[in-house]
Amino acid sequence: MFRALFWKEWRQLALVRWGGIAIGVLLPLAFLAGAEMAKRGVLPTGSIDRYQPADVLYEIVPTAMAIALWPLIALMSAAQAIAGDRSAGTESFLLERPITRSSVWRARIASAAVNLVFVIVVTAGLGSLIAKVSAAPSQGWERWTQSILAGPAVAALAMLGGLIAASLIASPMAAVLGGAVLGALPALLAAQLIAGFPHATIGPVPLGLVLPVLLLPAYVVASWTASCRGEPAGRGRVKRGLLTTGSTLALIGGLFVVVAPVSVRARAARGWHAIELDRQGRSAFVGSSSEYGGGGGWLVDLASSRKTGFVPPPFRDVAFQPEGDLVAILTWSAPLGGETKRDRIELRQASTGRLERSIGTPGDEPVMAVGWVDRAVVVLITRNTTPNGHTYEVLAANPLSNDSWRSLGLVQSEWAAFTAPRHDGRLFLRTSGDLIDAGGVRRIRGYHLRPIEAGLRRIGEPISDASGKPIEFASWLAGLSPSGKLGTTATTVDLHSDRSGIAVTDLATGSVRVVDSSVNDEQWLSGDRLVWLENEGAGGSRVRLRSMGSDGKIVTLRAWRNAAVRIQVSPLGEAVYLSAHELAPGHGKALDPGDPEGTVPEHGILRVAEGKWFSINPACSEAEECTTTWASERTLARIGPGFLAFEDIDHPGVKRFVLGSEADLR
Repeated sequence: MFRALFWKEWRQLALVRWGGIAIGVLLPLAFLAGAEMAKRGVLPTGSIDRYQPADVLYEIVPTAMAIALWPLIALMSAAQAIAGDRSAGTESFLLERPITRSSVWRARIASAAVNLVFVIVVTAGLGSLIAKVSAAPSQGWERWTQSILAGPAVAALAMLGGLIAASLIASPMAAVLGGAVLGALPALLAAQLIAGFPHATIGPVPLGLVLPVLLLPAYVVASWTASCRGEPAGRGRVKRGLLTTGSTLALIGGLFVVVAPVSVRARAARGWHAIELDRQGRSAFVGSSSEYGGGGGWLVDLASSRKTGFVPPPFRDVAFQPEGDLVAILTWSAPLGGETKRDRIELRQASTGRLERSIGTPGDEPVMAVGWVDRAVVVLITRNTTPNGHTYEVLAANPLSNDSWRSLGLVQSEWAAFTAPRHDGRLFLRTSGDLIDAGGVRRIRGYHLRPIEAGLRRIGEPISDASGKPIEFASWLAGLSPSGKLGTTATTVDLHSDRSGIAVTDLATGSVRVVDSSVNDEQWLSGDRLVWLENEGAGGSRVRLRSMGSDGKIVTLRAWRNAAVRIQVSPLGEAVYLSAHELAPGHGKALDPGDPEGTVPEHGILRVAEGKWFSINPACSEAEECTTTWASERTLARIGPGFLAFEDIDHPGVKRFVLGSEADLR
């Protein structure tokens, strides 16, 4: 019986089938004729100077078939198969026969599907054959391949829309129009969810793309309940179909509300993370750094490694209050992984993660950075762009006294940023220094430091030497020493290259001690002691860890041959964590007599003032799989893809995982 019903429906779809094939054959000819008419200026809508037949046959034709012809045939096949008998008045006669309605429904679905596949195969074959015999492919068969892969999926979506529409609407033409709307509904819903909630994902797949897929089986169920349940005359089929479809839409909305927060947190836990510390060593912010805009993060209690609060993405900057328990987070996040159109600053309790207050950013200009001065929140914005650089403005507001934003002044500079190079909680505005001419190319030589004085409501003048000339600081990691008495300054070695030396300048007397031109990773320790790495020879043939105290004496703390070395100074400047990895095999440059030779590879902590060395086993292969940084003065943070763990240097090997587990280290 099913076979007889199938062939009946197959015959009724003959006009749709052969009409679709005819259109598929005429498409290449129609596009070529239109292009030729446009070239000759016949068309009143415009003209083209020239065209390539290959572009038409290998680009436009397959695209038109995939997004227009095949979906149209899918809609017409479903509408004619389901609503054709009802429109002709023969459905009641058919249902009076000893045939189950589900058998009729299955035969109609099967005939419509086979009809669509037949049209796709024939039109794709004829179209590609016409293209092959007419012109050589200028860009290959890539577009045809994409259309053959994606076109049937679009057509299947259209057929499902036509299936439910034809089950509810008697007229085939109206069913085609309704099917186009219903077929596009899952795609439109997915596009809206993806655009409105970009941070809600399941792995790399947007959650908004996954949930609308539930509409596809819902269309089939709705068509079956409308056509095969209830009275044979069809009364109530619209109600049943709409109830199924509406229930599925409600289910999608409910699932999205439930799953989106979970998926946002799961996304924040993936990839690599950065850690921001408060000055008291009590709390930290662990944020995902694997995506643009910040993928969310957690406030963490350092003592217990407990996550105290989640900060949804995206965010741009995080600043802990120097004296207090508040943290300012510059964000534009919205519920369920969405985004707002304007930035705001959230003030949270660092110890609990509780949101205390949210304040809007000033004006419509983008906020570049956020910081704290004298218990006031300060922001850095760009007002406008001038031919000679950007104009930056610093504004401040006291969030606890409901102060409005007030300007502390404008600065014109190539670039500007906040920096807090000292341990006393002061904040500086770091601006580009003087421009110098190096072989006809203007380069930035260093940077200036201007204290931000919120109490006096102004930006201070740049730190200057005894003659009043602004000091050109150098080194992004060093700059001003902890006491504020010394600073690393730029000494240009060769104006025709990017190489610059580093000098330590006494800011009170102006005396200068040139360190070397081959320094890198220079950082300040407590007691105004500078440490740096010094590379000599090709690559890492000899690397020395050196330091200079306030007396100006330079000593070598450790030396390696054939090594790549990285150093990190602890938050209070009492110790240095270093890791050395072997480079390509080679002899290396001989070490100076008396230099304490390090091993390769090695990982450990050097307490410079005490002259003590502690060897620390790496968490994993730090060259590729993870990295180590400081979490507090006596705690290391082991960071890798999907995990972050704290390890106290007094209990090496014992890890307290904030994210991930021990299995992630293997």
